[in-house]
Amino acid sequence: MPTFKATAAVRCVYRVSHETLVEGIKDIMALDAFSYTREFKSTDLKERLANSRRIQDRHPNRVPVIVDGGNAVVLSKNKMLVPHNQCGSWLIHHIRCQANLEAKEGLFVFIGNQLITPSKDMGSIYKEHKDEDGFLYAKVNRENAFG
Repeated sequence: MPTFKATAAVRCVYRVSHETLVEGIKDIMALDAFSYTREFKSTDLKERLANSRRIQDRHPNRVPVIVDGGNAVVLSKNKMLVPHNQCGSWLIHHIRCQANLEAKEGLFVFIGNQLITPSKDMGSIYKEHKDEDGFLYAKVNRENAFG
């Protein structure tokens, strides 16, 4: 019986620390340190809309994603075309490979100020969170989450 209580206590501590971690990251996200998105959105809306439509005409089975790591994560590419049928975990893995993070660092991908759902396919994420210009904007942050 004591192992059950210990397990419940561990679950409670994990849940509280996870929620605290996510809230802390949301505070960092609110600082607006994501210059690539700001720079990309500084162009005319009509031009961005035409650009996204041209991309979707050329690649109908892909989602145009703009990824911004801000000051925390340096990425080799900020624009991606992600297949509609791939799940969110594929995007997280792809970004993690580009970011060259250490094993102890956690990667958090936010779309529309919400953590990305790893099991949801990118087509449905795109339908829910796409911007008025036709692009999907993802903000990425890292945190020493594993030690």
